[in-house]
Amino acid sequence: MKQRLGLSMTICTTEDCNLRCKYCYETDKKKKDISLDTAKKFLDLMIEKDPDPILSFDEKEGCRFTKDIYNRGVTLDFIGGDSLMNVDLLEDIVKYFIYKLHTSHSQNALLWRDNWRLSLSTNGTLFGDPKVRAFCEKYKRVLSLGVSIDG
Repeated sequence: MKQRLGLSMTICTTEDCNLRCKYCYETDKKKKDISLDTAKKFLDLMIEKDPDPILSFDEKEGCRFTKDIYNRGVTLDFIGGDSLMNVDLLEDIVKYFIYKLHTSHSQNALLWRDNWRLSLSTNGTLFGDPKVRAFCEKYKRVLSLGVSIDG
C-alpha cells in the first residue's frame, strides 16, 4: 500500500455553530471568527516556508516528517464550530490561497499550485443556504466534506 504523503493546513474559522449539542467538546460557543488578516498571515507563512525537514525520521514511532510531506500536495482544512457559518470568510480565504499559489515563487507554491484540495467539517444543516450551495458547487472538484452526525 502506497503511503499518502501531503500536508494538511487546518484553519479554525469560527467558534460559532448553529447547533448546541450537549455532548459537544466545543463548549461555550461564541460568534467569533478568525480574521481574514490572521488567515492570510498563516497562509503566507506556510506557502513561503522553506520545506526543510520539520522533524526527522523516528524509527521507534515509525513516522517520517520531512520535506517529503510538502512535496505531495496540500489540503486546506476548515474546522470550527461549523465552518459553513461564515461562508463568505471561507470564500475570501480560498481566493487568497489560490492567489498566493499563483503569485508566489516559493518552492511550496510551485509544488502545490496544481496539487491542492479543500476539506471542511460541518454538521450538514446549512446546505440549503444559497451561498453555501454556491461555494460547494464552485469548488466541488477539490472539496471534501466531513459531515458530523452529532446533532
